[in-house]
Order: sequence, then C-alpha cells, then structure tokens
Amino acid sequence: MATMNIEVIPVDTTPEAARVQREIYRRMSPSRRLELALQMSDFVRGVVAAGVRSRHPKYSDDQCVLR
Repeated sequence: MATMNIEVIPVDTTPEAARVQREIYRRMSPSRRLELALQMSDFVRGVVAAGVRSRHPKYSDDQCVLR
C-alpha cells in the first residue's frame, strides 16, 4: 500500500515557517511529541468548554463536558 505525503500548511503560516515547525517536531523525541499533543488537546478542550460556558452560563461542569 502506498503512503500519501500530503503537506498541509495553515492559512496563517508561511511555507517556510511550516517547514521549520515540522523540522522541530521531527527532532523531538516521541515522548516529547506525545506530551505536546496532550497539552494541545487539553488546551482545545478548555477553549471549547469556555465557549459552551459562555453560551450556557448555568451549565454545571459535567453538562459542559457532555455538550
């Protein structure tokens, strides 16, 4: 099975900046990349929860998580 090598560059990032960022990620140990991914995941969950809370201020923490 052939692998696909698709390069995705965010619209707010120059190709050179994306290249540098990819190189930084490649140089990280697998455990450091995992740690960073988990931190980013926690951050996104926090942002989403803040959005839910702003739209539904009376929701409990559990209700925010379920939403």
